[in-house]
Amino acid sequence: MKVKRIRYHRKRFYLIAFLCLLIIGVLVGYAAITTKLSIDGILNISKTSWKVNFDEIEVSDGSVEASTPAHVVNDTTVSFASRLNDPLDFYEFTVDVKNTGTLDATLESITITPDLEDLNIDYLTIDVTYDDDNPVEIGDSLNKNTTKKIKVSMKYVDGLTVEEYPDEDQTFQVKVRLNYVQSTD
Repeated sequence: MKVKRIRYHRKRFYLIAFLCLLIIGVLVGYAAITTKLSIDGILNISKTSWKVNFDEIEVSDGSVEASTPAHVVNDTTVSFASRLNDPLDFYEFTVDVKNTGTLDATLESITITPDLEDLNIDYLTIDVTYDDDNPVEIGDSLNKNTTKKIKVSMKYVDGLTVEEYPDEDQTFQVKVRLNYVQSTD
């Protein structure tokens, strides 16, 4: 009886050892045919900033002295006051538009008031161009860390007859608004 018990325990031992080796073999085999990939890294996200502003203004040309020369009031406002006395008078200045932010900008809208067409004023023009006389247009880009020089001029239209000019003094509150937004390109 003792011998049967020893054989029984020995068979049980071998069976457990065999099962353990079988499990270890399956795990090693599985590990040999599988691969785990890992990607480790560090991502630094820089702080973005948005800053489009006016800077460096100069009266570039004009036949009249401004009563208040064009000047930068703050980052987003330029102010001036001028009087056009006769049909040959004009006033013109240039101002830098700077993008000192970390994002590209696109010109979304240009608003010039008064709207001379709506008021049926055909003897005066208010032009907003780049310093190379190309027009400033919606969709123009202003990349980060760049500057564009914009020219603003007010003058009588050339070639009109005396009757087509105003016969009394007029005052206009001129506003030019350039609205830049973050580029999506």
